[in-house]
Amino acid sequence: MFSALSKKLAGLVAAGLIVASSSSCSSDPEPEEAPPAKFKADVLPILRTSCALTACHGSASSNLGIHLPEDAALVYKELQKVSPTANGVKFVVPGDPENSYFMLKIDGTQGKVGAKCANGTCGDQMPPRPDPLLSARRRDVVRRWIAAGAKDD
Repeated sequence: MFSALSKKLAGLVAAGLIVASSSSCSSDPEPEEAPPAKFKADVLPILRTSCALTACHGSASSNLGIHLPEDAALVYKELQKVSPTANGVKFVVPGDPENSYFMLKIDGTQGKVGAKCANGTCGDQMPPRPDPLLSARRRDVVRRWIAAGAKDD
C-alpha cells in the first residue's frame, strides 16, 4: 500500500514540476535588443574622444586618410568616403558593419580586406597599438549604428 501511494505521490510531484517549469519558461521576458545607435548622440562622442581629438585624425594636414573635424556634418561626410588605404572599400557601408572599413579598423580585423590595401597591408587597428582597442561596448555602439543604416541623425 505504501509503495502504491509513493508512486502516485511521486507521479503528482513530477507532473507539478513539469507544469511549473513550463509555465515559468513561457512567462520569462525575451531579452531586449539594444536600440539602434544615433550618430550625433552616440557615435560622434566616441569619435571625438577616441579619434578626432588626437593628432591622428583631428588635423586637416595630418589626418592619415580621414579628417574628423569638430563639425558633425563634416565628420559624417568623411565617413561616407572610400578609404584611400583600402582601395574601393568605403569607411562606412550603411547596413553592413562587416564590410565597413571603419568597423574593421576599430575591431582590429582590417586584414580582411588586405588584398585591396596599399602594399597588401591595411595598417594597424584603431586606435593604434600600443593603445588597446575601443571597449566592446563602444564598438557595439558603432556596429549598431552602421547596421541600422548609418543615418545622419
